[in-house]
Amino acid sequence: GILRQSEGPREIPALVERPAFMQQAGMTGAERGSAYHRAMQMIELEPLRGLSGSALLNAVREQLERLRLANRITQAEYKAVRAEKISGFFSGETGARMLASQNVRREWPFNVRMRVSEALEDPAYDPYGGAPVLVQGTVDCCFVEDGRWILLDYKTDATLERETLKRHYRRQLALYAIALERITRMKVAERRLCLLSTGEELLL
Repeated sequence: GILRQSEGPREIPALVERPAFMQQAGMTGAERGSAYHRAMQMIELEPLRGLSGSALLNAVREQLERLRLANRITQAEYKAVRAEKISGFFSGETGARMLASQNVRREWPFNVRMRVSEALEDPAYDPYGGAPVLVQGTVDCCFVEDGRWILLDYKTDATLERETLKRHYRRQLALYAIALERITRMKVAERRLCLLSTGEELLL
């Protein structure tokens, strides 16, 4: 579809336990990324507000344990997610701002119509620029700050050079920003790429 050409393949989180022989072999990078996305979607924000340091880390650990016991995340996902990485995110600038917001949306699926020329910034598609297409996607996270959206995308694979990462995901987040503004009639103030594995935050 049109979005795939813009963002590349998006991994769909596994809903069931992997077979034991696959678990022993370890998770793939995509599966690990999906585990972090699920954890970041399900962790309750209210209990984390006002916490820092070891108190924040312990609160994240307790929540992950409860999610595992309630079968909301699988045993394999639980083992793949590091509480230190998640608490590190909430200790950082973006995470702190997210906790301060009273309007946070996570794993928000959208369907929006836009012109091909909006969806794909590629001269090859100019002849079709006015044609409408349906763009579908899922926003990892967005929150309201001072009446405008802050748009986030989580990544766990930090092997690429930073400028390469920014180039690779800039168009995807620009596309998501267009969709978010069109659906909500509220401006997107910032687009941020959050690298959970290193704690880095890239402004796109």
